[in-house]
Amino acid sequence: MSASSPADLAVAFRSIPRRVEQALEPVGGDRSVGVAELSTLDRLVAEAASVLETSADASAIAAELTERPADAWDDDELDRVRALALEIGQAVRAVEGAAERAAG
Repeated sequence: MSASSPADLAVAFRSIPRRVEQALEPVGGDRSVGVAELSTLDRLVAEAASVLETSADASAIAAELTERPADAWDDDELDRVRALALEIGQAVRAVEGAAERAAG
């Protein structure tokens, strides 16, 4: 995702709730499974929100990524959000792994 545009990142952030829901399907959506993994995910989303100065909500982050004018982006800021998006993807996969292990 190193060359991801803000629009690409917005799609990734918008998909987080759906991806988590799908990851938890093996345990019927039980969020008590993978608590540590979900906590990591929440922390990463909050960090992305902090970088973008928005609320710690995937939809708010996606909106900021979509609405911010192209000339308002700082390269370091965008690179950090890209890196966080990659980490978030790993965290979602960790949630999925925890759910699969719990489901046996």
